Amino acid sequence: MAPLLVIRADADVAIGSGHVMRCLALAREWQERGGKAVFWGRISAGPLRARIVAEGCQLHLLSASHPDPADCAAVLVWLREAQEQSGWVVLDGYHFTADYHDALRASGWPLLVIDDYGHLPEYQADILLNPNAYAGELTYNTGVETLRLLGARYALLRREFRVAREEKRIAAPRGRRILVTMGGADQNNVCGRVVDALLAMDRSDLEVKIVSGSLNPHHQDLVKRLEKAPFDAELMVTVTEMAPLMQWADLAISAAGSTCWELAAMGVPMLVTVLADNQERVAAYLEAHGAAINLGWFDGWQTKQVADVLEVLLVDQGQRGRMAGNGQGVVDGMGCGRVVEMMLSS
Repeated sequence: MAPLLVIRADADVAIGSGHVMRCLALAREWQERGGKAVFWGRISAGPLRARIVAEGCQLHLLSASHPDPADCAAVLVWLREAQEQSGWVVLDGYHFTADYHDALRASGWPLLVIDDYGHLPEYQADILLNPNAYAGELTYNTGVETLRLLGARYALLRREFRVAREEKRIAAPRGRRILVTMGGADQNNVCGRVVDALLAMDRSDLEVKIVSGSLNPHHQDLVKRLEKAPFDAELMVTVTEMAPLMQWADLAISAAGSTCWELAAMGVPMLVTVLADNQERVAAYLEAHGAAINLGWFDGWQTKQVADVLEVLLVDQGQRGRMAGNGQGVVDGMGCGRVVEMMLSS
């Protein structure tokens, strides 16, 4: 019987889709090695639900999340019924507490917890995974038996990024293709602020692609802003393959979330901005290692400031080339394989 990967993660306007998307990358790797994947979660966007199913995963929807007791109770009932099967449970979300960890481990299933910034006083897990490059700087309190997988060596990137990064990129003498992505939700309409910065450049030679996730409530506002654009612009709502877009781009403007590790692996120079506390370390790390320009918090920069940075970077082929190489030096794209190997051998 094929081993199961049981994933517990949520996605909505407040949380975004990053937890689910990186778990989906792990699920694909698990499936490619002969296993089966099951998602449990409160996932509000229909397109994201459809994508999980299209990837061959079972999907069980929850109407409420922890600390609502119905959440853990429903998952535990299912795990007990599937007790005869072997596999792992994966937990990804900042709202899950050590008590939730304990309950899942008490079910008899080994548990992998994915974390980004060490916010809990204690982590109860068989494997603790922090796939961010700065993870080694954090202090974690775990049991002595917990295996820690820390750092970008374990970044959860889908296979298409590993394949695409093998194609050599050459920085264009004058960049003009710009990819904008602020995650699946963009609750504060940061894409709108970026569009204003692009409009402030007043250039007709640019080509811009904006990925607006299925959870983004500001789609119509973006459409309206882009009506004034002198440049070619495409607003993309349901994107299933990001790797070709990253290959296309001369540079990217991105939230400092998990997408940054994909951009780094692909060798895409980037401007990053912080949308949440857990993104501060990502932005700082990428800038310190020469892979990105850190704009700081989304509400702390002016559109003219970003326009000026873009003007300089687009004509600086050397800097864009160095940023691309530095990014690929941070992330090699093999993380999912390493994590699954650890799980299967434990």
